[in-house]
Amino acid sequence: MQHSVIPCGACSSEVSHLAETCPKCGHPNDWVHPQIKKFLSIKDNAGTKGYFNYTHDKLRLQCKADGSLPWWYWVGLVGLVVFINASIVVAFIAGLVWTCIGFACKRHKILNIDFSQEKPVIENNDKAFWDGLLIQLDVK
Repeated sequence: MQHSVIPCGACSSEVSHLAETCPKCGHPNDWVHPQIKKFLSIKDNAGTKGYFNYTHDKLRLQCKADGSLPWWYWVGLVGLVVFINASIVVAFIAGLVWTCIGFACKRHKILNIDFSQEKPVIENNDKAFWDGLLIQLDVK
């Protein structure tokens, strides 16, 4: 992104869009990239397949969603509870193994968008989860 100068919100003197404060009056510069402003306005209806957390600065957006455990994990867990009646020791070992498998399958869904370049740099590890948000932001 090209270096831009914007007017200070308090004194109207020229300020770099990346400056934290106005060099003349010290007023905080709350400028953020227009695509991040768009994200902030649509984040609650972002088109993702679940809840996510986010952070941002002036030019970068970072989103993270907790991975959910697959359906077969929960079915197995219910089966394990039923199995407990048959053998406590075997059930304990099976439960321990099943828990380890479940945590191994759980992964976070990450999306990072860097708007500092002419073309946004997008990194994500779950295209299907983030696709709706990327379409709404028009950054695919």
